[in-house]
Amino acid sequence: MTEREQYDQRDTSRAFIPSIRLMLAILLVWQLSSLANSSGFSVRILSTAFQPFAGELESLPPAVGEFAHFLRTQPAAPVSCSLSDEVASDSLLMQRSYEAIYPVRIDSSSRTCVLGTEAAAAISSCRLELEGEHARILNCR
Repeated sequence: MTEREQYDQRDTSRAFIPSIRLMLAILLVWQLSSLANSSGFSVRILSTAFQPFAGELESLPPAVGEFAHFLRTQPAAPVSCSLSDEVASDSLLMQRSYEAIYPVRIDSSSRTCVLGTEAAAAISSCRLELEGEHARILNCR
């Protein structure tokens, strides 16, 4: 085989490389999409990834998500809130509350803003400020 024939043979093998790469990329995308569909992954999460408070509903307990939403939407948000006994006794709700409602601070001496999950009737000395499906903000002044 002459040098020219060897060069021609190498040149034709290089022509197949871009098409192989394209085929592998298509195969990879197809595999990822079928894996996402079979595992229940929602592509909607990716489309909202850079919006404020993205993933909050998916990652927080419902009561804590409502606490954060209530405090964010109040015209004059309190500087500190305390946790009701029920929330304070649940370590998951307590930790997630600390994280989710920041910059509002958790202060056990605060009586103007109490975050709770129990019914307002259970706390007779408090006035119900806001109520959601899972959470309540009470004023116990």
